[in-house]
Amino acid sequence: VNEIEEKKDDDVPKQNQNNFSDLVVLNSKEKPLSVSKTLGKYDDNDDGKMDHFEFVDHHTDEVENKGIAGIFDRFLDDDPQMRGQRLWVMFSLSLILVAAMNAYAMIREPSTVSMGDIVEYNNEVVAVEGIITSWVEDPYGSGDNRIDIIIEDQTGVVELRWYRYGEIPPLGTYVRAIGDVIEYDGRIWLQALGAGAVTWGEDDVPAIYPVTISEVARDPQNFSEGALTLYGYLSKSIDPEASFSALYIGDHPNYANSDHQLRMVIHSAPNQWLESGQKVEVTGILEYEPRELRWTLHVQGPEVRTIGSHQIPIALLDWSNKDTWSYSANSLVEISGTLVEGWSLVGSNQDSICIIPASPFNQSFIDQNLNQIITFQGRLLWSVAQNEWCIDGSSDSRSTAGVVAVGDAVDLWGMISADHLSVLGDMEKTYTVMAYSKYSITPFGTSITLVDAPEYSQDWTSISASFPGSNTWIEAGQLLILNLTIGWDDANARINLNILDFVIEGNPPEPQIIYWEDGATSWSYERNNIVQISGEITSEDGQYYLLREGSEQRIRITPVLDAIGLNENYENYTLTWQGRLSQYDDNQNMAQSFSLDAADVVDVDGNGIPDELEA
Repeated sequence: VNEIEEKKDDDVPKQNQNNFSDLVVLNSKEKPLSVSKTLGKYDDNDDGKMDHFEFVDHHTDEVENKGIAGIFDRFLDDDPQMRGQRLWVMFSLSLILVAAMNAYAMIREPSTVSMGDIVEYNNEVVAVEGIITSWVEDPYGSGDNRIDIIIEDQTGVVELRWYRYGEIPPLGTYVRAIGDVIEYDGRIWLQALGAGAVTWGEDDVPAIYPVTISEVARDPQNFSEGALTLYGYLSKSIDPEASFSALYIGDHPNYANSDHQLRMVIHSAPNQWLESGQKVEVTGILEYEPRELRWTLHVQGPEVRTIGSHQIPIALLDWSNKDTWSYSANSLVEISGTLVEGWSLVGSNQDSICIIPASPFNQSFIDQNLNQIITFQGRLLWSVAQNEWCIDGSSDSRSTAGVVAVGDAVDLWGMISADHLSVLGDMEKTYTVMAYSKYSITPFGTSITLVDAPEYSQDWTSISASFPGSNTWIEAGQLLILNLTIGWDDANARINLNILDFVIEGNPPEPQIIYWEDGATSWSYERNNIVQISGEITSEDGQYYLLREGSEQRIRITPVLDAIGLNENYENYTLTWQGRLSQYDDNQNMAQSFSLDAADVVDVDGNGIPDELEA
């Protein structure tokens, strides 16, 4: 009995020990949770383990209703038949996670920083806001889908290298650009990818109104606040692939006749030939260059728009001035010469130039026109292979390149330039030509100088002629149709044209505007021409003078009868007067002075009111 009691006493601590390990206290205020009872609840087969199916049996309703237990069921199930469903759940969760991360990336706004502080954000994504002042597409010509944009704010300037770029806003647009701050080798820039890197609104695009070069010349500072659009003529030809070009834009296609010229820099490829003397419309930013002490218009190649209604001037090459051909390099030119073997033209001085036709001449053309005078047109290029100038008729499909005329179809100027000896060999032959008067001819004058262009250019051809005269003025640049023969002037040892009769064709040229600051030497080139000049009319001892505003400079003026400018209502006004400029001897001052004859104020509509005073 004692032994039995001792065994019972030994079992008590063991039982207490098992009861203690079976109790799990989750909260001291709650009833302890028995692991054994919980395991017994799910362990239906009394194997001491709880498997997945036993758990599902007790939560059938939750699993079938797709509750929380249903979700965990997909993850905890180790049945091979359930693995596909479990992968779909994991895939769906991964998609939700990725979408959430993308949404966060889109919603999250990068910090907007000033360009002066951008160096402090190296390797970070930031946003900058400013005005676009310049851009260049594919700056290295390597074919990259890239554009470099210069953006400026009040604190500094930053370069944006934009890959796979989208729409490019006009110059002067206020934009917001987002990109990575990159610093390399002491240089820093923003780098962006995709069309959404640069954004702007409709109100951010500047309002641009066309202005003239003369308006800009009067007050360039007034046009430096934003973008401007102006019309003008280019000073030289630009290659379609040139990514950076510097030239001038003037108010006249001929450099010598321009009253104003503005330096212009093209920062990207225009993707088309821009011709010397071509009329264009450009939009850009006007900036002052302190180093050069001048104003410069910065434009982009695509922002140079050609005016199709304006005829592109074509330079005429002169065999006697071959040294000046380089001035017309890359420009459209025309020359007449004798066709010889080797695709070359030869002039009267035996100089030659190679020609490159748009399509190779066939043999029949060579056989028919060898040693004939032809006129050829194309782009003047220097050939490294042949070490001479060549005219390429295939470089621009838009021009009238190639053979312009052959044999008798060649105009008189081309025949004289190509082979004057053969022309002089037939002095009885009558020619009908179109030419322009080089100078203004007084009534009943019997000598005239004819040229092949209405305005001065370095390549125009001039020749003296004798003619019956006219009872009216023939203005400089006036087009004439003449019947004439070729003669020889023994006194001056030169060819002289004998004009049999002529017809004045078209309207006279527009009056030339002269300025007080041009000086007497410049004015002398306009002697006997119709000109316009601004000034205030005054009278002294019965003689009228045109006085420069704010100065003592003046010229004599002879108004027409009933001149509008003499009306007392227009006294003390500075108006534009038009008349014929002449020179006379000022014996009192032992000098040559100018006079404006048959003058009156400009009144185009003829309503009796000076144009400058009309609203």
